[in-house]
Amino acid sequence: MNTQPDISCAEFDQDVDELAVGTLGEPERSRLLAHAAGCPGCEAQLNWLAGLADRLLLLVPAVEPPAGFE
Repeated sequence: MNTQPDISCAEFDQDVDELAVGTLGEPERSRLLAHAAGCPGCEAQLNWLAGLADRLLLLVPAVEPPAGFE
């Protein structure tokens, strides 16, 4: 169910990865979040991808930058 007539599920799919990792800017971020709030399928996809991104970050080893790196 799409409660936002200005964005379709197909359009949501195009940017959901950026939304899930927090790199999508406004106003597109708000449009996608509003769509997900009214579309259970897209909301589930966003939640799954955001959870996956969080888990992947936990796997990245902590690395100190080399001396002199600015």
